[in-house]
Formats: sequence, C-alpha cells, structure tokens
Amino acid sequence: MAALPLDLTSDIAAIAKHHQEGMRSHREGGFTEEEWSERQRITYVALIVLGIEGMKRLGETLLRQLRAMTYTERMNSGMQRFN
Repeated sequence: MAALPLDLTSDIAAIAKHHQEGMRSHREGGFTEEEWSERQRITYVALIVLGIEGMKRLGETLLRQLRAMTYTERMNSGMQRFN
C-alpha cells in the first residue's frame, strides 16, 4: 500500500483538476460514453476515499486530545459547559 498523503486538500484539488480536464476532453469527443463513465467512477471513488481519510484523521486528532486528559479533567470540562 502506498504511503498516506500528507496534504489531503492538495490531493483532492489535483483530482478535481484531473476531472475538469477529462470533462473538457469528453466534450471534444476524447472519450466514449463507456470510457467517460469509468473515468467518473474512478474519480468519485478517489474523492470518497480521500474524504473518509480526512474524517478519520480529524477523529484521530480530536480523540488524541481526549486521551491526554484525565477522567477528572474530562468531568470538569463537561461541568464548565453548564455553568
């Protein structure tokens, strides 16, 4: 498996640019409908996978902060919300 991308935003932007170039080529007759459908499927799957990876990283970041807190700190931070 390839190494995980460090910057998901630039990867998503690169896929979007690649898709736009594909749309231009499709309008000019560069793809059959079947080829275009396959290209779109691949693009959308790539965007979904990167989106899921982004959510996973966000969750890990948020959980890492919680893991560093003690039980008492968590309870105290919860009580401060209600005061």
